[in-house]
Amino acid sequence: MGVLILAGLATIAVTIVQRMSGGKAAERPVASGIGEQRLAVPEGSRIAGMAVGEGRLVLRLEGPGSAERLLIVDLTSGRSLGLITLEPRP
Repeated sequence: MGVLILAGLATIAVTIVQRMSGGKAAERPVASGIGEQRLAVPEGSRIAGMAVGEGRLVLRLEGPGSAERLLIVDLTSGRSLGLITLEPRP
């Protein structure tokens, strides 16, 4: 009887862990390396910050005398998805 209780608890624990991690590891796609990528950034810019989320990398760029910009990069392909210029509201 004790063995059945332990087996049941182990099954519940494994199920909880799988659901919290988004399912079975075998079902998740395996990320492939993107190799070396070159991203075009405005001349004189420097990376002032970054954030990662949902397969995207957002680089906050600052440059001398220019507005702050956000460069969005797809982490799967390594390609630039766009450049957003932040302008002060009048």
